[in-house]
Amino acid sequence: MQRKHEKLKYLAPAFVMALIFALSHHPQLPHSDIVPYYDKFLHVVAYAVLAAAWVFAFKTGHENRPGRVRIFAAALAIAVLYGVSDEYHQMFVPGRSCEAADVLADALGAATGAWAWVAIKPMKKAA
Repeated sequence: MQRKHEKLKYLAPAFVMALIFALSHHPQLPHSDIVPYYDKFLHVVAYAVLAAAWVFAFKTGHENRPGRVRIFAAALAIAVLYGVSDEYHQMFVPGRSCEAADVLADALGAATGAWAWVAIKPMKKAA
């Protein structure tokens, strides 16, 4: 029975990825002239949530330090690669562009989200 529910953990990152794709497909998103780098802040937040969702999907709760490092690396890699693909996708959306600064913001957010989620629960001591 638990195996059946275990697959549901992958719905969270899939949902976040679908939401990011849908938002990035719009020609113009709301922006703020008052808050500097508001768009970069949104990238950091979105990719922090995405990476945290991937960590949640990968975690079993019994990881030692090397296992946690692998989960962190996998979540970070998936989120950053998705960020790169999303920026590429935006080249084909009228009014949008592909920016290296957005990929850097995505990577910063992904690293923060993956690290925070991995760090929440204390590690098991290696036996």
